[in-house]
Amino acid sequence: MTHILAVDDDNEVLETVGRVLRHEDYEVSLASSAAQAVVQLEKRLPDLMILDVIMPEVDGVTLCRQLRRDTRYITLPILFLTAKGGTEDIVTGLDAGADDLRRETV
Repeated sequence: MTHILAVDDDNEVLETVGRVLRHEDYEVSLASSAAQAVVQLEKRLPDLMILDVIMPEVDGVTLCRQLRRDTRYITLPILFLTAKGGTEDIVTGLDAGADDLRRETV
């Protein structure tokens, strides 16, 4: 079963993401901070990480950069979950090491 780690400081968003993913038959772990995410990652490497950009203490972009510097997480697919969608925000996320899974529409 595919394991997804979702990270968001907003518990309502986090629980909703978890519920939707579980409904789609994914195994889900939840973390409400970057620190909790690191603990989860050390316990078990997920198949995918969904990461909020704006979080207190350590934001998602910073966490993504830290993970990409660690050889254990180089191949971990990381997607950002954010309300930010400007070109600069997208470039910042990609530069940090997030994966680009946007689909082009015809």
